[in-house]
Amino acid sequence: RAGDTISYSASATDSAGNPIGGDLFTTEVLLHHHDHTHPLLAPITGKSRQYSIPTSGETSADTWHEIIFRVTDADNLTAIKSVNIYPKKSNFTLQTVPANMQVYLDGTLIYTPSTVEGVVGLQRELNVPTIQKSGSDYYEFSNWSDGGNADHFIETPETDTTYTATYSQVTN
Repeated sequence: RAGDTISYSASATDSAGNPIGGDLFTTEVLLHHHDHTHPLLAPITGKSRQYSIPTSGETSADTWHEIIFRVTDADNLTAIKSVNIYPKKSNFTLQTVPANMQVYLDGTLIYTPSTVEGVVGLQRELNVPTIQKSGSDYYEFSNWSDGGNADHFIETPETDTTYTATYSQVTN
């Protein structure tokens, strides 16, 4: 979940079976996104640490973290191991009353209804125009089902959830 703290620790022995000290370890964390990576935590010395999963940034659900451990012993032999951390995900549906109105999710236009997969706990921005036209009628924003303003932030919920923006028809 975005916002969670990940603790990790590694250990290794040399060819004689002696434990290798933490000063001979380096650890880095990569954010995998689709088919490429971004550095999340630069290589640091040490075999144990904590880091927090960011609550903002990459909004794609197609992400995961990789913790990479490298250790080099006194004979200059190196071992590399990694562990993947996969996110908990949920779906949230964006809809409007009346249907087929515009909603912006993180600045991207979406027509409703639309279901989005997201990483639980990640902050997302919902925004709707205060006035929209459908056919020959105009509609004014009334409220979001979660009580938020026309432009507000949500956290991707633990369970599948629907957010509805309700509009009222503007009369002359």
